[in-house]
Amino acid sequence: SRVVSIGGAVTEILYALGRDDLIVGIDSTSLHPTEALKTKPSVGYYRQLSPEGVLSLRPSLILAADGSGPKEAVSVLEAASIPFVRIPDTYDGEGIVEKIRIVATATDSSRRGECLAKLVEADLSS
Repeated sequence: SRVVSIGGAVTEILYALGRDDLIVGIDSTSLHPTEALKTKPSVGYYRQLSPEGVLSLRPSLILAADGSGPKEAVSVLEAASIPFVRIPDTYDGEGIVEKIRIVATATDSSRRGECLAKLVEADLSS
């Protein structure tokens, strides 16, 4: 897979899952881990995407945080023949765990995702 990760949380989750090898591009809000900024091409700010910039990376999967835009750019990306998965933009404990599971499922990493989700749930409950 060739994944374009749009949204800082999406990129952090991919790294936490050990799936950073799949990432071919990130947006400018993907500040953590700092390694991502140094090694992955940027597609710009997640609310000012250029479909051409994203598609030029030849992704086989686009993972995009809700709120990505502009709407016209997202419409073009969704209409491309590339799976486009929206990741909810929630920050409570339940939402974070849901994001982990969605990203894990989209990248065929369900087992890793379940382990990470349980660790995060345990951390949040303590």
